Amino acid sequence: MIAKFFNIPRELAYLCLLIFVLFSATIGYQINSISIILLLAFYLIDKNLFLKVKSLSNKVVYFYLIYFVIHLLGLLRTENMSEGSSEVTVKLAFLIIPIIIATEKLSNRYLYYLFVTFKYWLLAYALFLIYHKLLVIGGPLFTLPVISLYRLTGIHHAYFTLFYMFSLFFVFHQIKTKQISSLLGYFQVIFLFFFISILGARIMFGVALVITIIFLSKNIIQLKGLKKLSLFLAIILVIFFIYKKTDVSEKFNRLSKIEWNIDKNIYNHQVFSFDYNESTSNTFEIRLIKWYCASQIIKDNLFLGVGTGDYGDMLLSKYYEIDFKKGMVYGYNTHNQYIEEFLKFGIFGGLFFICFILYILYQAIKTSNYILLCSIITVSAFMLVESIFERQHGVVFFTLFLSLAYLYDQSKKTLKENH
Repeated sequence: MIAKFFNIPRELAYLCLLIFVLFSATIGYQINSISIILLLAFYLIDKNLFLKVKSLSNKVVYFYLIYFVIHLLGLLRTENMSEGSSEVTVKLAFLIIPIIIATEKLSNRYLYYLFVTFKYWLLAYALFLIYHKLLVIGGPLFTLPVISLYRLTGIHHAYFTLFYMFSLFFVFHQIKTKQISSLLGYFQVIFLFFFISILGARIMFGVALVITIIFLSKNIIQLKGLKKLSLFLAIILVIFFIYKKTDVSEKFNRLSKIEWNIDKNIYNHQVFSFDYNESTSNTFEIRLIKWYCASQIIKDNLFLGVGTGDYGDMLLSKYYEIDFKKGMVYGYNTHNQYIEEFLKFGIFGGLFFICFILYILYQAIKTSNYILLCSIITVSAFMLVESIFERQHGVVFFTLFLSLAYLYDQSKKTLKENH
């Protein structure tokens, strides 16, 4: 079939649009929104649209659809319809993107090219950001997420890290399947891990560290001679540089200073100052207060929750109730996606969401889909400390990247069966 615009094969036009969506996700919110709208428009202008949707058989997609429907039903319990409508609009990606990925034709070869192209884009992007920070702006490298990344793109460093985690897992897959030379693959792993440490998202760095250690411990012993020595020296050098030139160790050190007693914690944060010092008052302490407030609301709305659009107002009222100054000023969300689901939709919606995550995890293990498995583990860990669906990049990663990882494994199986 020929795509009418561009006058090129539809599958190739689809690949170009996917590249645009992936690349734009690393540049900024607005251009990424435009790319998704173009992708949707392309999908809809197909005379076989009805047949494609009718042929949908991917069970994972149904979980995405049900999750979106739950948000629609949550409007029935919502008083703040403006916020509720905004929430539903953001969650439209759960309705649209998985269906497009599951039903639009894309060969395994094209999908592989997509991942490879995105990987090298990220490697070049990382080098540019390092250059920008060290030679254009100046100052210590560990300030790159705030000084260079955020000023240039407006993207929070933790969400930006998700893209590098995905490429890290893809390189693992390339090495495992011998689609890249082992030495080149290992050095790409080291560089990606190094840049993830620079970005400074603790939870992401911790997951990357564990998975990378597991992968390297299984594979490095197979190398011999100069390859093994070169890789070993590179790892030592990167570890030394991470320790000396980033603030990763300091961030983890702050965890030892947390006030776990919730009453003392709340009292410590009732005096708000705009000169807030994270070194003396850890951000995790503030998360504990948010989770405490959310849990109190959940107790009073256990079965059905407070609705799609009212959870922010309810949290704010709790912040005022305990005189949590920083929460009152900034109107924090829960910073925990699991808690947020129980808060919005009660025990039924919360349990469904956990089943949703577990089903993707089950499919990844069942099909030995290494990229999907590592990605869902990363996202699941990230959701413990962030409400990731409050930001577009969190939604895009969960709906697009996980769907592509699932499709890649399925298309490989189809390719083997046909041969």
